[in-house]
Amino acid sequence: MNILVVNGSPKGELSNTLHITQAFLEGLTAGSHDHQITTFTVKDKHIEFCTGCFHCWSHKDGKCIFKDDMVEYTELYKAADLIIFNTPVYYFGMPARLKNLLDRTLPFHLPEIVDRKEGGQRHDYRWDVGNKKIVLIATCGFYSYENNTEPLVKLFDICFGNACEKIICPEGTLFSLKVFEKETAPYLASARKAGAELAHDGRISDSTRQELIQRTFGVEDYLVLANNNWVKTDENTTEEEKKRLTVRQRIHQMPALFTGIPFTEVPTVIEMTFPALSYTCQMQMDASRRQVTEDASEFLPYHLRMVMDADRFISISAVRVNQKKGGNAYDPRKLAEFALRLQKMGARKEIKG
Repeated sequence: MNILVVNGSPKGELSNTLHITQAFLEGLTAGSHDHQITTFTVKDKHIEFCTGCFHCWSHKDGKCIFKDDMVEYTELYKAADLIIFNTPVYYFGMPARLKNLLDRTLPFHLPEIVDRKEGGQRHDYRWDVGNKKIVLIATCGFYSYENNTEPLVKLFDICFGNACEKIICPEGTLFSLKVFEKETAPYLASARKAGAELAHDGRISDSTRQELIQRTFGVEDYLVLANNNWVKTDENTTEEEKKRLTVRQRIHQMPALFTGIPFTEVPTVIEMTFPALSYTCQMQMDASRRQVTEDASEFLPYHLRMVMDADRFISISAVRVNQKKGGNAYDPRKLAEFALRLQKMGARKEIKG
């Protein structure tokens, strides 16, 4: 099978969505070497904007006036049996460069207007490229589909009809960081299963579709992660202040990762202190709540105290899944589980790291 991956993410190889696409491809190609995969990364290509001159429709050869990288894309598209569009959701649609790529496929079509069986009109394909299998894989930063992904899905439905399979994943920003690997692993396993089903059956099963609309986190925890993801600075912010803000942001995200840890009615307390930043806080977790407090008057006796170097903490908490150097990420859950064991033993421990 000749597979064309159209990577429409402005992040290129650092695309969050690409992790799902790669898992899908692993399932699709497992057990067979009879596949050729070509990736067309839109951000790396020179593609002019369509001017609506209709030169392609007024000349028999259907060629565009621009001799740019659409020539390469056209030949790759013609040769492909399966096209996978990899894209984030940008402003309820797709990134501008990817939309421009679709605009420039006008020469793929003939100018004559014909009726659609399902209603409305369309332009038939100029070449025999209308029966290809199309897969849309998209992620977004919101946690819901409603009033969010519908424009992108509708556009692909209209452009490609029933030939288009779709994997649409909210919470997509989680897939690039190693700290979330445990939470995202089940979704990636479902994406692999979807790829295997498409290869074997020509479609994704209904049960796997259901798996692929499951959310990774509960809404409350995801909002904690998402809304604490931004470090806001300006030209007057010092480097020390940036570090302090970044440390605070990462710590305030941590309790959202502790879902499923069986905290007791007695609070488990992790105290984190960064001497160089003069910053100390506590995470206090019990059976009913998980919170971060910076008010020393509300501090409780700690079970685990972490004396941390700010630069090291920032580095290990931001390790990416595909990062090749400095890839030793920390796992906050292990800290919480260790602190819980100390709490149950009535013990305390201080670790410097």
